[in-house]
Amino acid sequence: MPHFYFDLREDGRFICDEEGQECRDLDHAEQIACEVAAEVGRDALPETEDRKIILEVRNEQKQRVLTATVWLEVVRVDPRP
Repeated sequence: MPHFYFDLREDGRFICDEEGQECRDLDHAEQIACEVAAEVGRDALPETEDRKIILEVRNEQKQRVLTATVWLEVVRVDPRP
């Protein structure tokens, strides 16, 4: 099975995945990346300044093959009187 690495960029921090994990294929790695980005985002986005979570996926040759981005945008609207 192919090996993939899942690096996290969050609020100006970079967390490099040194271990990685085996996935059936790139589609499976994409599914994992989306799930992890959503999970991290659910907990972190309301508290981060940038309100964006980026998960970069690298292949066995350590080349980036996929990026999953989750962001939160809040727009306040003043109600009409």
